[in-house]
Amino acid sequence: MPTLHRMIDAMLARDDRRLAPNDLAEKEKTLASLQQQLAREDASRTDQCADLADDQLQIVPAALRAAQLGDDAAADCYVDLPFAVLGHLLDHPEWLVQYKSQALDVANAAVERGDWTMVLLLHYAYGPAPAGGAVGLLQQLTGTDIALAYRYGSLLRLGVVNTTDISAVEIDEQQQVLARDLSQATIGAADLWADDAYHRYFAGNPDSPGISHMSSCTNHGDTTP
Repeated sequence: MPTLHRMIDAMLARDDRRLAPNDLAEKEKTLASLQQQLAREDASRTDQCADLADDQLQIVPAALRAAQLGDDAAADCYVDLPFAVLGHLLDHPEWLVQYKSQALDVANAAVERGDWTMVLLLHYAYGPAPAGGAVGLLQQLTGTDIALAYRYGSLLRLGVVNTTDISAVEIDEQQQVLARDLSQATIGAADLWADDAYHRYFAGNPDSPGISHMSSCTNHGDTTP
């Protein structure tokens, strides 16, 4: 998944010259574990793609309907469609047209409901494409916009202290890299937006409990209107 590619790229980009030997060994161990997990997920996606029936693919319109009714998990699923589904979308070009017109509206509405997973998805989607990694459907729609990537990173940083997917330190490092290409005025405006959005939309959900959308699509295969 794109998040794992990002984490691996971020770890590889860090300057290790000041790391103590124990810390360097721990980093190498963590990196090896992430790469193994990525390999397992790639193999799993390949297996899943081969067996999807057309009725299972109805998760796409079903997730959109549920998202439009305010279901955050369905919104996360629709905006970040599983690779197993993406491989079959050419059989349903109408869904691609619908995704192009609806996905960002779904994403923005989810953020306004206090959905931290969507903040993470948008942060990565607007950021630079991962080196050697697959570009997801959302990033193909958004394109790269460093200012917006920084904006969502600022919001993410306000709610994340330490999660299983991404740590506060990693967010800070990513923000520093993004900030190199931004003016102080743009950075200040993004931070102000993030502070306003945090208090406006996340007052009831101030701290992310651990951002993960790995299973967002598992409960939205019911195509009943």
